[in-house]
Amino acid sequence: MSVRPARARRCKTWAATLACCILAGAVGLMCRRAAVHPLLASLPGGAAPAAAECELEGTAYDCSSLFDWRWYVEHHADLAGLTAAQALEHWAVHGAAEGRRSHRGPAVLKLVVMTKNEVMLRSWVLYHAHVFGAENLYIIDGSTDADAVAFLAQAECQLGVHVFRSAANLNELEALMTALLRSLTLAADYLIKVDTDEFLAVAPPVDASGVRSGPLRVGAAVREHLDSLQAGGAAMLRTRLRQEGSPPQQCPADPALSTDFAPLTADSRPKILFVAHHFASVGLGGHAGRSRGGSDSIPAIVDTDLALLEFRYDCYDRWTANNRKAVFSHGYVLEGDSDAVMQEKLTPKQSNDTISHHKVQGYLAHLVDPAASWRAYYARFDGVQQVRFHDLAMQLQFLHRAFDAQAAAMRCRRPP
Repeated sequence: MSVRPARARRCKTWAATLACCILAGAVGLMCRRAAVHPLLASLPGGAAPAAAECELEGTAYDCSSLFDWRWYVEHHADLAGLTAAQALEHWAVHGAAEGRRSHRGPAVLKLVVMTKNEVMLRSWVLYHAHVFGAENLYIIDGSTDADAVAFLAQAECQLGVHVFRSAANLNELEALMTALLRSLTLAADYLIKVDTDEFLAVAPPVDASGVRSGPLRVGAAVREHLDSLQAGGAAMLRTRLRQEGSPPQQCPADPALSTDFAPLTADSRPKILFVAHHFASVGLGGHAGRSRGGSDSIPAIVDTDLALLEFRYDCYDRWTANNRKAVFSHGYVLEGDSDAVMQEKLTPKQSNDTISHHKVQGYLAHLVDPAASWRAYYARFDGVQQVRFHDLAMQLQFLHRAFDAQAAAMRCRRPP
């Protein structure tokens, strides 16, 4: 799976390749691998991110480099007097590893999400577009639901999010997401893969006694925390805390508008926040991945105060439908299989080394005894303290109203 650059030009030396590949963003060129410095050597096609335009699944998008050599030498006083080529070489050899900013303005986080008929898609897009900028959302979509397709078409036109229509199944999406993120390694400061039931937030501050007090913070506070991150020589960072929505017995239209949560806990399944120029690959769930380089004196993964508000525990019927969708997409079972055949196929796939094993376990339990599975699903939340948290729901309600008001006054081409 690879990203196709728009145009290409060959560079002969690694220093020249740096200048070509990073400055190429301004003129729409792309450089092929040519004795390139390791920072750029493993990028798809040599350095596809520096092209002004890349293409994935038939959709073109901007993948230009953020590197601003004039700002770089002006901002870092010890680099005054460097030429463009020297500044590029310094950043590739030293500056990136030292965690030096390479461009003016706020830090850029690009988010990739894969979707297929997700009920929280609208809320997820509007919230993260508000926090990080719509141009930094990359949505690989296989939806067949007319409402989901129409919303993404409107969001693409109205907000400027990137939508890639794809028929890829869950066995193919990891490679597709990796190709997309690798094409953005010079177009961002950080990269992350999240799900549509996960909303990025920030942990509450630590009080005088060393205890975190107060609710998670959402919206602008997340943007501010991102700008304050100091990765240093780290190649990967991760979320620290997670707060899960409590599952309702009746399926709501949009679970993200719920105000009922379980208590805030340490994140046992943290999401990886990749320092962009170190990115190599990402796992399907975004909990694991590989990086290129990083400082030997810095831990491989550094904790941040980023947190997740998660709604994976939806009502039982929708939770079961999502589990079913996953096992079919992986090809573990096939359309036309009887319940008995599906049980036989899924039983040996419950181990932790099976991709999406938790979804296999959930759907298998439903096949064996739906009533017992329903009782067990809700029983796990018995006795769990309920926490009321309104901030996300209030912000989402405002964003929905604003989007709809603008959409009513804006003419966008509808999908065929």
